[in-house]
Amino acid sequence: MTDKEVVAEVQANEAVAETPASVKSEEEEDIDIENGYLQKRGNNPLHPWNKRYFAFGTDPVSLDNLRTVHKRNERRVKKVPAAETPSEVAAGKAPAKDEKDDKDEDKDAKKDAPAKTVEEVYEEANRDLLVNVAHANTKGTGLLYYHKSDDELHRQNVLGIINLRDVNSVERVEKSSKSRSFVVSTKNRDYHFSAESPQKAKGWVKAIKEKTDEAKQESDPYASPEFQDVYKKLGKRIVR
Repeated sequence: MTDKEVVAEVQANEAVAETPASVKSEEEEDIDIENGYLQKRGNNPLHPWNKRYFAFGTDPVSLDNLRTVHKRNERRVKKVPAAETPSEVAAGKAPAKDEKDDKDEDKDAKKDAPAKTVEEVYEEANRDLLVNVAHANTKGTGLLYYHKSDDELHRQNVLGIINLRDVNSVERVEKSSKSRSFVVSTKNRDYHFSAESPQKAKGWVKAIKEKTDEAKQESDPYASPEFQDVYKKLGKRIVR
């Protein structure tokens, strides 16, 4: 081997040795994410993935632009559930009065309690939805919205809201295809997501964790008079 060949081989080896230390892989690079596309589905693995545009809230959103998310998630109430009757007890649909002493006491307490109005039943069935819509309308921050696309018209129409105050954990799914998936667990449900790349999946996990920490450190929007006004207004929208 000539001197020139030896020098060339040494230089090549040095270049190979330096590459891992000087150049990060795509997934190792940190990126900041405020919005972008994600594939989303619920807990049922048989449900299809839907591509949606996600963005963190920054400003209050008008009630008109929240109409779709309200309509899609509203649990309508037409009447207050009927009280248990003797025929229901006989049919086994309700426990017998002498089944247990503690149940007797519970029933006595329920009898003494005033009957719930249709407004109260509606509020119980839709509490989380009403909180999210009122939060979005009066504050906007601390929420992760999703839209059909990033088209300007679609951006004005909110399809869904994830309240970051309700998030319990955000975890990567390491065994997923190309490590692009992660799960956001809230107090009510789990959201399964797939990003466009492992790098973006890592960026989304980081961003959601940071925004969740910020949201939980802020004052509860429920305590503000503006929030209460909107919340009560929404609670009157009952289908009789």
